[in-house]
Amino acid sequence: MHSLRLVTFLAAMIACMVFGDGDNAARADDADDQFGLANGFFIKQEYDIAMVRYRKLLQEHPDFKQADKTLRLIGECLYHLKEYDAAVKELTTLAEKYPESKELAKTYYRLGECATLTKDHEAAAKAYASLLAKDPENALAPSAAYLCGESLYRLKKYQDAAEAFARLLKDYPKCRYAPAGQCFLGCALHQLGRYDDAAEAFAAVVKNHPRDPSAAESQFRLAEARYAAGDYDAAIKEYRKVLEDYPGEFSNDARMGIGSALHAKKEYAAAAKAFMQLADAKPPVPLASLNAANCLYLAEEYDLARSIYAKLINDPKLAGMHRKALYFYCLCLVKQKKFIDASRHFQKALDAPPGAESVNPAEIRFALGDALLQAGKHAEAGQAFGQLASRSRKHKLAADALANLALCYANQKQYDRAVATSRKLLAGYPDGELAPS
Repeated sequence: MHSLRLVTFLAAMIACMVFGDGDNAARADDADDQFGLANGFFIKQEYDIAMVRYRKLLQEHPDFKQADKTLRLIGECLYHLKEYDAAVKELTTLAEKYPESKELAKTYYRLGECATLTKDHEAAAKAYASLLAKDPENALAPSAAYLCGESLYRLKKYQDAAEAFARLLKDYPKCRYAPAGQCFLGCALHQLGRYDDAAEAFAAVVKNHPRDPSAAESQFRLAEARYAAGDYDAAIKEYRKVLEDYPGEFSNDARMGIGSALHAKKEYAAAAKAFMQLADAKPPVPLASLNAANCLYLAEEYDLARSIYAKLINDPKLAGMHRKALYFYCLCLVKQKKFIDASRHFQKALDAPPGAESVNPAEIRFALGDALLQAGKHAEAGQAFGQLASRSRKHKLAADALANLALCYANQKQYDRAVATSRKLLAGYPDGELAPS
């Protein structure tokens, strides 16, 4: 009897193993097999097939022990397929459904990358900040800290960006992102108008990481910070260090900076020489030629200035500079009292196409009128001033143009028109500086 009961018990145990717990084990093995198969496609970069396999796995095994990782890998597939919005949806689901998952750090990091690629820098900063809050010791944390600051900088949230980069340097001072983070900190401080603090940050990069890729930019930014602070001698010194220690990418900008600093010091001849060195470089920098000519104009070297302006005007590749070059060419002629020649070229400046380096037509018309007035051509001068007053009523020179127009009428003994124009001036600009006269 006891033997019969023992046999019955053993039979029941075997049945449970086969049809009960054994079935669960088989299902678990099947899930692991599907997971491994999908991973194989993922490794071979067949992301579309891998994604289908991962989705099938979760549909058939919703309680799979690595469901969170599977969701992340679906997001990874979508990321590699450049379906960033869909990737964000899957990864966000993971973060919400598994708030304690070990996959969260990688999830938040990839969310940040997807947001950056779709130019949603607000979402990127939030994702990287979530990673840092959840797992600050993670291997991805230093990179996330850097990218969080970069995202805030792109949003022009310079104070938040500065604080983010400061945290990077405090929490991960020896990470490989520290030098670039220090450089970005300086850039954020520069944008905030804290030029001395910015210079300190840039100088720290150059001193502590002289061979880092960010050192050259930091040296240049250091010079820019000194320039912005109005310390032109220090700026020139730092620009020259760019040329001496980091020749290459920032060399032309450094030479331009030297010329600009000398110009700011009103050392116009020296500034012109600095700009011409850049203008004669290979390839040449046309803007440097324009700056050199402007400096020569300020140095009262009108013939030299005109020769450079003429080269720019006659170069069809520099059409965007023609109007400005013509304008200053004419100003040189005015300074040399060649008023008729100047008036003829002022008209060419008005006809020239506007470009990045341009001059407002109102300023050209005023200078044209002034040149004609000095040449005794009162009728033609009045026409130029009248066009300015009618076409550019809100321009700062409009009131002056009306006053000069009245003067032109008076010089032609057209007193009624002179009085009418003066009344128009008083009516349009009753509180202007010219009202009493």
